[in-house]
Amino acid sequence: NRITLTYYLLEGNISEEYCDLKIYGVLVEKEVISKSGRVMREKKSIPDLFFTKREAKAFLERISKEKVMPIDLKSAVKPYIDEEIILKSVESV
Repeated sequence: NRITLTYYLLEGNISEEYCDLKIYGVLVEKEVISKSGRVMREKKSIPDLFFTKREAKAFLERISKEKVMPIDLKSAVKPYIDEEIILKSVESV
């Protein structure tokens, strides 16, 4: 079997009466091509995860290095967010 993982940056907007915000998320797509040529695809996304493109890209880079599968996307978020909170609190001291 040949497995291909592809990671996408998602962009969206939140528009309220007095503000427009950009929000960013991620999508992970897994494609498996069997020896017989059968193609199976699986996708998972979290659309509204970050308020900056920089944070979203950093998360994408990390999950692509770790080869996170779609089924594991949700569980990859918490450790990343926890680490970012710790780093930011250390930097502000």
